Order: sequence, then C-alpha cells, then structure tokens
Amino acid sequence: MLNPAITAFAAITGALAWYSSRKEGQILEDDEKLELDDDTETKGEFDLADVKDTSKISISLGYSLVSLVDEAKADNLVPKVTRLRKETSKALGFIIPGVRIRDDLNLEASQYQIKIGEKIVADDYVYSGKKLAISDDNVTVQLSGVKVKEPAFGVDAYWIDPELHIDAESKGYVIIEPEDVITTHLSQILNAHAADLLGQEEVQELLDDLQITYPSLVETVVPKVMPLFQLTSVLKCILDETIPVSDLRLILETIASLNTQKMDNEDIAEKIRPFLVPLLIQKMIKFKATIPLITLAPELEQMILQSVRQNPDEKMLMLEGTLAKKILANLNEASENLNKEEKPVFLIVAPQIRRHVSKFIRAQLPSVNVLSFMELPEDRSVEIAFTVGAFDAVE
Repeated sequence: MLNPAITAFAAITGALAWYSSRKEGQILEDDEKLELDDDTETKGEFDLADVKDTSKISISLGYSLVSLVDEAKADNLVPKVTRLRKETSKALGFIIPGVRIRDDLNLEASQYQIKIGEKIVADDYVYSGKKLAISDDNVTVQLSGVKVKEPAFGVDAYWIDPELHIDAESKGYVIIEPEDVITTHLSQILNAHAADLLGQEEVQELLDDLQITYPSLVETVVPKVMPLFQLTSVLKCILDETIPVSDLRLILETIASLNTQKMDNEDIAEKIRPFLVPLLIQKMIKFKATIPLITLAPELEQMILQSVRQNPDEKMLMLEGTLAKKILANLNEASENLNKEEKPVFLIVAPQIRRHVSKFIRAQLPSVNVLSFMELPEDRSVEIAFTVGAFDAVE
C-alpha cells in the first residue's frame, strides 16, 4: 500500500513539472526574492530594513543548504517555489505573496525554517548532497543512512548517499531530492496558513479584477453591504478550512442575498460555504468518483446536538475528556484507512453542529474535512465508508 506521503510528493512534484513545461502564465509574476548575505555590517549604520523582515512568507537556510539555490542548477529551489506559488494560488483563488529565500548563520548547517510573517511555522533539516528515501507501508528493509521523520508528513525515511539511489529503489523506496522535500513542506504550510496570507491588499486586487467584468455587483456589495475589512475577515474564515475563494462573483452574490447586519463573520462564512464546497471536493477527488464519507453514530451526533443547544453561545464543543479522546482515536483510524486507499477524508455531520465539530476535530486532525450534509453536491455519488462513535464511545 502506498504511503500517503509518497502520493503527496508525487502529486506536488508532478504538478511542478507540468508548470515548468509551460510558458509563464498571467496569474502572478516571478518575484521570489533571494538574499544570501553573511549578516556582516559593511557600514557602521543600519536602518529598519536591517532589523525587520516584512515578507509574508520566508524560507531561511543553514549555510550548507545555500547550494540548493545555486543558479548554475536549472531547477533549483527558487523556480520550484515559484511554480508552487502559481499552483497554490490557482487552487486557493488568490495570489500567494512572494517567498523570500535567504541564508541564516544562526541556523545549523542543514537546518531550514519557514516563517509566516515573523512567526516560525516549520523547522526541520535536509541534507544537501543526499537524497531522501521514503518507503510504502509494505517495505521493511532498512537502509544505510540517517534515519529521520519526513518533515511534512512525519513518516519514517532515510537520508542516503546518491550512489545508493538505485539500490534503495530496488528495495521499494521512493527517492526525493532535497529541494522537493522543502517544496512539499512549503506546500503543506501554504495550504494550512492560507487565511494568514490573505489581507486587504490581496482582496482589493481580487475585487479590482472582478469589477472589470461585473462592475455593478462589486459596487453594490463593497462597501455598501460589506466593507473591505469585513469581506477580508469572511474570506479568511472560509480559507481556514481550505475552501477555495476563487469564485468571488458567487461569494458576493451570496452576500448580497443575506441580511448580514445581525450576523457575525463566521455566520456569514457558514452561509457561503455550501456554494463553495464543491470547489474543494473537485480539487480532492475526480468528478465521476464516488465520494467516501465518514459519519457519526446517531447516538453520538444526538449527544453533540444536545450539547450545542444547551450552550448556544459557546463556540467550542463541550465534551467529556475520555469521550473526546475516543472520538479522535476512532476518526484517526478511519482517516488512516482512507489515506492508505488514496482517498480524501470527509466527515459529514448535521448543519447545526458542523462548525463546532470542525473546530474540535481539525485542532487535532487538520486533514479531516468537516462538512454538513447540506453542503454535499447533489450531482455527486457518495458512500458511507466509516461510522465513528459506536455505542461504547457514548457510554
């Protein structure tokens, strides 16, 4: 059985190769910034730019990883990151900001860090001059190399010398280049932090583009119905669960039909979601494929419904600790089984509890997509793959 990490690497590297084979599109400019400096002062003075990094996304490299951005190598880390930004921008529906890549002498030689703004969101190691070998679930043969956990998915892997490449493949391992390890990790970060990357500038850019085709719609909604800052907050709520915001026309039309004065931003986002969830589903599974669903046992769902009704102002799900652990354990097992079959994970619940359940589940299992049954597209076939929360879970 293929390891889900291998599938993810194959999907990302395949997509990047496809983008590489095409001419540069119109979606964004290639503005990756590369700053390789030694942090030494050439003058006795420095200004704010020397002490504050204003980049929304940055990758810092230890000194032995500087070779990964060597311009002599045609497909180094920089063009890979550029192609990833294009792919992710298209998938999410807005232009991902430029990524700043620089060296950092404060890091260990083989260490790298990924930051969103000033916050470190990923910190791991890759080894320039070596290759990462990842096995599927059926391979038990060990390799000669540095045994590690693969950064993005946490699966067992080995950093091996290049001359062991063919031998490792013959034993069932998939071989990954160091640049692709970082790029795959960055892909995971960009999707997980999409809401943090969207600001008013990006939303205004989307509105300016839409206004060319639908001027009356834009003028009617922004700012008359909803000011820019609130629209940005609503879109962030949608992106928090990796729902694309690419159909801004549909989003604005939905907002125009709502009485938003007595709704908070999360309530508005919840009303918009059913129109956008099909975009998420089609991104994750082929159109004619049957959608596998995980459901909650009726007794468990009824218990959660009762809890939410008794605490209407509470935005977090209130569950007893042992029960919460059992639910997460059952759901994690179901998710792993679907991942082994290379299928996406969708948990279906009643619309009244969707938001509460999502916040509870995704805090521990962010790969689980929590949908209400009202959000399922009518033109797609579905099947119940697993039911979580048997009778013993609600004792």
